[in-house]
Amino acid sequence: MKILLVDDSPEMVEAVRNTLADHFEIVGVCEDGFAAVRDAPRLDPDLIILDVSLPGMNGFEVAKELARLKVRAKIIFLSVHMDPSYIEAALEVGAFGYVFKSRLSADLLVAIEKVMEGRKFTSS
Repeated sequence: MKILLVDDSPEMVEAVRNTLADHFEIVGVCEDGFAAVRDAPRLDPDLIILDVSLPGMNGFEVAKELARLKVRAKIIFLSVHMDPSYIEAALEVGAFGYVFKSRLSADLLVAIEKVMEGRKFTSS
């Protein structure tokens, strides 16, 4: 499975890489929303792990634009925002999952498994 990471924090990108390296192929890393919209169609990932708070375009705007471009990848948001309104907004723009950054090591692999089976996942 090919994964595109979209996060502006080098520390978080490294943490996600460390969590996923033994299981999946990371095909790219984007530090802002514009780069994600530019690179996702070309990289054709199976899954995009997308931060909500990004420079340029926020994650919700990115998800809407990727849907408009008919990018086939499923989206899991990875965010510090734990407010239920953020989770609702993520699901409204087509995300299959929402993982709290504080729950990265406990939830991300489970979220990927469920999302790739076509099920929804949110950190609790």
